[in-house]
Amino acid sequence: MPPSVTPPQRRRRFLLEARDLEPSWSRTLIALLLGLDLFDDAADEKDVVDAGSVPDVPPPPAGHARVWKLKDCTSAAVECASIHDFLNALAHDGLEVPCTHAYKHRRVTPVVRVPDAERLPLHTLSPSLEMQLAPLPTPELERRLAAAERRDTSEEGDARDAKRAKTRGDSGNEKASDRCKITRHLRLCRELASSMRFERPTRNIDGVRLDEKGETYAGKLLELLRAFDGWPEDSKKRKGVGAAAYAVIKRKDVDKIIAREGTSPETTAGTSVGNKVVELFRLAQATLNVACGVTTNEGDEHGVPFDAVAVTRAFRGSPHVDARDTSHQYVLALGDFSDGGALCVEEVAEEKNARPGDPGDARACGDAGDGDPGGDGAALGKKARDGERRAPLRRFVPTGHVLRVNVKNRVARIDGRHVHWVDGWSGERFSVVFFCTRKENAAEMQATAAHEEWMVAKQREKKS
Repeated sequence: MPPSVTPPQRRRRFLLEARDLEPSWSRTLIALLLGLDLFDDAADEKDVVDAGSVPDVPPPPAGHARVWKLKDCTSAAVECASIHDFLNALAHDGLEVPCTHAYKHRRVTPVVRVPDAERLPLHTLSPSLEMQLAPLPTPELERRLAAAERRDTSEEGDARDAKRAKTRGDSGNEKASDRCKITRHLRLCRELASSMRFERPTRNIDGVRLDEKGETYAGKLLELLRAFDGWPEDSKKRKGVGAAAYAVIKRKDVDKIIAREGTSPETTAGTSVGNKVVELFRLAQATLNVACGVTTNEGDEHGVPFDAVAVTRAFRGSPHVDARDTSHQYVLALGDFSDGGALCVEEVAEEKNARPGDPGDARACGDAGDGDPGGDGAALGKKARDGERRAPLRRFVPTGHVLRVNVKNRVARIDGRHVHWVDGWSGERFSVVFFCTRKENAAEMQATAAHEEWMVAKQREKKS
């Protein structure tokens, strides 16, 4: 056996392969993309190696990674210190690379052979605070970090700053990475998470509980999801999130299937994939209507407005922003799961009397495309071309809390244009998400409290 390959019996190595990399990306950036710091010492004589010839060197410290670029320069071998770091790095697989406008996504696979990838308990892991912060625009991270530094003037804060500088893992030939926007973004996430002591307060609430009729619909929906064989292949799954299976069913596509196959509510038990899609869509709509207290005429498949349904199996973590949404969304989780699985959303409050140019103003920083409805750059109070006065600028600021909603057999209402994710869980979990992307069903962004009040009010209605 070549001396550069570690014999398996000597020690267990936690090796990963990061793929789909840009040749210009530094080893520091590759480590940061997996939530780790680069560890570089005299043992790393080579920065670039051949596939299958990873040097036999001591493992990196906890929270760090050794990174060797492979000869093709679009992939790299990564060694983690422990199974904990190994699994947390794998949890980044599929997530969007910041500052690339959804053009690049992280791809990471274990080097060791895994017969069934789903056996890795990635869905049991809750996303770290750094992962929760990553979907935010860079100017917002800068604003929050500046505010945190103004508050944190104690010696303890200075000690943390010194510790962060010491553990960044920069080597002499990695200094160019300081000019990389992606590296800067991820470092801001790390520094902001550190200033928050890597956690933030969480409030727990329940979604709207299903009544007996709703549970009947949900039970049928769960049976159909378990037997559903129309999941798209991996290459057609939604990018930027992690799930064993992910499918989007658009209302317009359901209408086309009905027009083509003549599917009616009485014949939705057909065996074709088209019939199953229609049946799944109608059961999901009926469950949502009952949960929201919306009554419809018999045979009417409409009710609560939405454009599409996203159904997933084993959705994990994946903090993200649904920038294309035009309204709030409704979320329901089904299955035999426990130990978590809640829907988490970063709480925001509306700032009154906001002015253009204020720190964090999406119009000022050019990030209105990330879900902010006010991206026209107009000054507050100025008249539009048609002579009408523009609506006052609305700006939302974080409260510093996370709202954690129990969605097991319950319906939550949140705004997907704010950062949200799923808590770690174990067992079997399906999710059903109702969302809008068309102008016809558009609704203004609201503070998190407005959606919480809606859920509390619906709960109260069902008890009365």
